Amino acid sequence: MPRLLAALLITLLPSASMAATLALTDDPEFGCLVTLDGPIAPGDTETFLSLIKQASTNSRHADLIWYTEYDDGTPPDIDLKVPLNLCLNSPGGALTEAMKLTDAVHGRLGTMVRPGARCESACALVFMAGSYDTGSDIGYITSRHLHVDGKLGFHAPSLSVPEGSYDAASVARAYQVSVAATAKIFRNLVNYRFAPSLAARMHETPPEQMFYVSTVREAARWGISVVGVDTPSAISDAVIRTACGNLYRRTRDQLNSDPDSWSRNGHNGAPVDRPERETFTYTNFGMEALGTCEGRFLDPGDEYNLARTWWPVSSVVQNATWATAAFPDAQPTLFFSFLQSFMAWPGEVPLAALPRNGQAIEMTQPGNCFVYDSSDRLIDREPCTRIQRAEPDGRLVSLHDWPSGARTVIELEGGIRRINGGEAYAWYWPEPKPQGAGETCTQNTSSGNSFCFHLD
Repeated sequence: MPRLLAALLITLLPSASMAATLALTDDPEFGCLVTLDGPIAPGDTETFLSLIKQASTNSRHADLIWYTEYDDGTPPDIDLKVPLNLCLNSPGGALTEAMKLTDAVHGRLGTMVRPGARCESACALVFMAGSYDTGSDIGYITSRHLHVDGKLGFHAPSLSVPEGSYDAASVARAYQVSVAATAKIFRNLVNYRFAPSLAARMHETPPEQMFYVSTVREAARWGISVVGVDTPSAISDAVIRTACGNLYRRTRDQLNSDPDSWSRNGHNGAPVDRPERETFTYTNFGMEALGTCEGRFLDPGDEYNLARTWWPVSSVVQNATWATAAFPDAQPTLFFSFLQSFMAWPGEVPLAALPRNGQAIEMTQPGNCFVYDSSDRLIDREPCTRIQRAEPDGRLVSLHDWPSGARTVIELEGGIRRINGGEAYAWYWPEPKPQGAGETCTQNTSSGNSFCFHLD
């Protein structure tokens, strides 16, 4: 087989022995109604629908599921009274079947990746279809949840040609399947609340590679709920500012769908107004920084709080949610959503570094430290080590150890940046910057020097 074809043709269709296993389950912690384990294969959508039908008459949740079949061959009418989840653990599989499964899932079940599970490639498309039809003016709400110890990975649709069929007609058919899947993804961006910047990142990731959702800001921007993270030690003003800023990232794609564009409104460090015990308002939002983040705290002791009303059969989602929030007068607006524990930490924080089970996690990474003067001249560059730690109170502390034994400390809290305890702010990478450098530098307000770190 020619090398070019060898590079392009990646078989996604699993054999019968590799097909996914779908089953009914009862998992009140993660709200699973159906589990899917293994590669997605032809026929999985039919199996999925048959399990929903079975659950509508023979499960603990039977009273919550309406399932109506029609004799004319049209798809069944399925309505759930509360959000239940399809729990996924799959490396991907047949792309055409995955697209059928997205149609069957959307508006009916949420999606969940449990701890230790992975959802990659075609599975990630099914994950993004997770949603719930409220049956009200609110319409569909996204209901897709990633446990902090799970993995969610995307890449561009790949050509799929059966082994031994490498003639032009076979390649053309495979190409048409790939293009059709891409067209369907873009047709459903709005319907599925699939952020255009995530679609762009997915399509620029080659089929033989994988892009994983790995930071707070990615999950927040792309409407992915992250569960299994400790609640911050206190809901301080800084935590509210940070959480509001992360939630507002969800509006970013209304203005710029570049997945590398992260600029957003600044933070002035102003105190959060709490006019009533259960409500808060924080200004400085929107394109002109004149909008307000307003919200209401959820009482964990109230069995009727909104998180329990919306996700009554998933304790892990309930426990991850501590407030509702909206930006009614900001531009762009966001009228209603939830604040979750993972949003309490700065957007740069890796999901893998978020505290869980009462444990703070340190991430150590080798790289290079750069220092530029106020005229953007490079005055120092040496290999160094970065240690990142997400503190229980919502701070991100990054320790940079130089070969000399010196240490540069960057702190982010509530949108405020400090370097070695002094006032600082985010700054651009002076040119020429290292290839692949995309992280923000920090400028020392007092000296005018800028500090940058670049991963190896």
